[in-house]
Amino acid sequence: MKSQPHQLTVPSVENVVYETLRDFIVGGDYLPGQRLHLAELATQLGVSTMPVRGALARLTDEGLVHQMPRRGATVAPLDLAEYLELQDLRIGIETVAARYGVQHMDDERLAEMKRILGALWEETDIESIIALEWDAYLTLYAAPGRQRTVGLVQEYGRLSERYTRFMYGFEFKQTQAAARLSQVIEACELGDGEAVAEVIASHMSEDARKVSGALEARVGEEQR
Repeated sequence: MKSQPHQLTVPSVENVVYETLRDFIVGGDYLPGQRLHLAELATQLGVSTMPVRGALARLTDEGLVHQMPRRGATVAPLDLAEYLELQDLRIGIETVAARYGVQHMDDERLAEMKRILGALWEETDIESIIALEWDAYLTLYAAPGRQRTVGLVQEYGRLSERYTRFMYGFEFKQTQAAARLSQVIEACELGDGEAVAEVIASHMSEDARKVSGALEARVGEEQR
């Protein structure tokens, strides 16, 4: 006989609300500057205002929500300076992770990266492509004893996720992720950690240029 599921506790309800609101912001359903009314959100999500308040506080700490005097909570704008700082940090961390990952590459991790590459060539859904891409690079970085490094990669990747999705909104090419991963795998097979790091840095710098150009163009349009 199956046991009855436990009723959600307040912390777990808050987590669900937090992840739901975060997805709305990161995915562009809630636009920059949009007001987030506590009571309306609670009604929409079918919860009390307490977990919504807690979720908004966490999103504020993450930089996705701004608390404005007399206006309450609003969706934070896409900030070019913040993005470039995050991208610089990610390049630094991920190139270190890549070098070490290649030095300690094993057949199992390399085979997993190739399996993901095969799936990427066939995938057309943006959400699935983003998830597969993450899995591939985390597989590369997940060398023995590097849990802290992988944790930093995930932390800063999550902080920049909103900008990644913004980029895919205007610069989506189905095969780009697969083509990039193919370059990384080729360098991994040669055991050349420096080459892998250079390829990854080049890809991330290219993304930075694309996002910077799009954000600058958006600001220019808003100022007209």
